[in-house]
Amino acid sequence: MAIPVYPAGLPLPLRDGYGLEAVNGIRSTAMDSGRSRQRMEFTRRPSEITLKWIFNAPQASLFQAWAEQVVGAGWFVMRLVTPLGWDARQIRFKATPKGGELLGRYSWGFSATCEVQWTPLLPPGWAEILPDYILHADIFDYAMNREWPLAIPAPGLLTEDGTELLTEDGEIITLENY
Repeated sequence: MAIPVYPAGLPLPLRDGYGLEAVNGIRSTAMDSGRSRQRMEFTRRPSEITLKWIFNAPQASLFQAWAEQVVGAGWFVMRLVTPLGWDARQIRFKATPKGGELLGRYSWGFSATCEVQWTPLLPPGWAEILPDYILHADIFDYAMNREWPLAIPAPGLLTEDGTELLTEDGEIITLENY
């Protein structure tokens, strides 16, 4: 069975109280000497996140029915913002979403604590090998786009004055032709 996806017509969670909290992955054992031995218990660990929404009446009705009838206690896919940017993540409700709180005249507030299947991390090796690239990626991206513009734009090859290169038959020369 396919994993359900958060309905596209519903708004994303509010920023209020939004934050990922990773589950502790370090196991500590007290030794006879008084010191502790620590080790990583597991490398891929889940995170918890508290999500809050404000819906109008139709959105609230859809959210309640979807959470109860479609998702239940299972996993679902939702776009979340993490330190790595926007990404589709598998999450599940740790308890039935709280809500149906009337806000203002026609808005309804809901909240839920969810488990994110995996804590969003950079791929292994990046933090050790390229920390400066990670910290200054915006500068690198700016410099690459400003100093070295796309040399071979699609669909065809361009001359220095911006005109497309053509064959003797009048066809645009592309990389696929080579």
